[in-house]
Amino acid sequence: MVGTTDLNRPVRSRATGPAAGDDDAPREPVATTRANRARVVTQVEIEPATGDEGSVGDTVTVAVAVRVVLTGARIVAGADGANRRVNWATTLRGRAPAFEPRGGGELVLAPGAILESLYQADRALTIPRILEGLASAGAVGLVIPAPARADAVATSDRLGLPLIETPEGFSFVDADRSVISLVLDRRSEMQTRASALYRELAALAVEGQGVGAILSKAAAATGHIAVLEDETFTVRGTGVPTGEVASDLPATLTSVEERGHLVAWVRTQTVNSTTPPSTPITASRWSRHRVVAPVFTGERLRGYVSFCGQMSRLSDFDLLAISRTAAICALELSKEDAVLAAEQRVQGDLVDELLRAAGDPELTARPAMRAGLSPTGSFGVVVIGFDTDVTPAEATNLTATLHRMLRDRGIPALCRTGATEVIVICEVAAGTTGVGGVAHDASAIDTSLRTIAKVILEAAATRLGQTTTGAGLSQPHSPLGRLPDAIREAREAWRIGRRVHGPGHLTPYADLRLDRVLYALRDAPELRQFCDQSLGALIEYDRRTSQNLVATLEAFFACHGNLSQTAVRLQLHRNSLLYRIGRIQEVGAIDLEDPETRLALQVALKARRLLIPL
Repeated sequence: MVGTTDLNRPVRSRATGPAAGDDDAPREPVATTRANRARVVTQVEIEPATGDEGSVGDTVTVAVAVRVVLTGARIVAGADGANRRVNWATTLRGRAPAFEPRGGGELVLAPGAILESLYQADRALTIPRILEGLASAGAVGLVIPAPARADAVATSDRLGLPLIETPEGFSFVDADRSVISLVLDRRSEMQTRASALYRELAALAVEGQGVGAILSKAAAATGHIAVLEDETFTVRGTGVPTGEVASDLPATLTSVEERGHLVAWVRTQTVNSTTPPSTPITASRWSRHRVVAPVFTGERLRGYVSFCGQMSRLSDFDLLAISRTAAICALELSKEDAVLAAEQRVQGDLVDELLRAAGDPELTARPAMRAGLSPTGSFGVVVIGFDTDVTPAEATNLTATLHRMLRDRGIPALCRTGATEVIVICEVAAGTTGVGGVAHDASAIDTSLRTIAKVILEAAATRLGQTTTGAGLSQPHSPLGRLPDAIREAREAWRIGRRVHGPGHLTPYADLRLDRVLYALRDAPELRQFCDQSLGALIEYDRRTSQNLVATLEAFFACHGNLSQTAVRLQLHRNSLLYRIGRIQEVGAIDLEDPETRLALQVALKARRLLIPL
């Protein structure tokens, strides 16, 4: 292989040698520095789409260049690389550096006189060595006078780097210019098409057609499935071209590994909402390839737009088109943000109005109707509490996400953003009765409310992180005038739940039972005194010895006193567990066989978790 030193060293004069077509014919040096040879490698190299040679917007490939402008030339080896993209044309020079890379994708022309001059200067610079150097520098083909030697053909095939023979009388000067002109003309054609697509998509945005119409238009223009994902890689919308079927595709597009690639790539790019960068990458879950561009509103990453298709059909035009589509999606999302911000203000005002009107059916009915809620229906409240600092922008964005999600699911709801929480009021049954005047089933309502609450918490955890959020769920209530009670229950459930279960959990108020009573007594000195009397000796012993007697006692009660289950839970040998149980009774001066003692200890353990400072 032609190394950097070989390519950059001065060319020394030599005696005359064989011509380009002779057995000792030269192989050209590729002069390049290590820095020049560095290339940005994306996760997938697009193989340009093929088509008729005159079709507008076709990428210039080696095969296209040979067919269209290299009159009489033919690819004699390395045909596997014939579909590689040509970004420029350059002619070798007779002195070092003979070849200066322009970022990759060069079709290199080597007239016989140049090859002869290089070979005479250094007989190590044969055509096979030249091919190796060009391949390492990112060139896509080598054009030489006929005939090519067998070793050059073998090297070309091995590298997959096309070797192109030209006929006698071929003008390398005209060919250089013609290839460059073809590349520039095709780029101009693609830019024109991309600009036309941008105008069409912008018109849809101005008309308020929405993201769905924008993606459908982009899909029709490119022939690929167009997908918009938000920043958490949840699919927001899909456009499907005629002839494609997307109904059987997985609900998520980007795999975990691909997410890592995309996030790392975006970090290396300059934020630009009007002309975002684009890159090829795989779409392994859909068994396709794709081009993707980030969607920015201001400096905030809002998601990604992808065109998904077969590798052979993705082209350079798609890289331009995806950038234009991402820019229009950014405009559309900015419009959505403005609308959602206004809706959030209105919803917050409606929640305040409902709270002020609590207890008065007539006053409650008006804001309820404006909010799309039934004044007499069954509802519940979910409070998303923030366990760590959350910025106002993050809280607002979370509220917008929840509002959009519930609206898309057809769930009547109101959301209000606070400094430390987001309140979500969800209607689960309209009116007091269902079909045929039959009263709503209380169990079904409770189940529906819990299901909705789980979805809300999952969405919050996805956006803010599992350890940042937790949720409390009220009991089902009716009518809407009881909203203050529902909000109080949901808040209390969250506060108790974060002490009992830790962050990231959904805590229904109805499941708390004894915890609710103890939480109401948390400020009573008698409760703390009771805990100290029941557990103080064990807590102090654990502090001095790290024997975890209190944790052992908790596990013992959680397993209903079953020693075998407790040993498994604590990953202890049964004999070790029996020793700990003996120490618990000895240190705490307690009798675990006494029912009253067992009850007192269980209550004290529950109360202790509510009294420990967070």
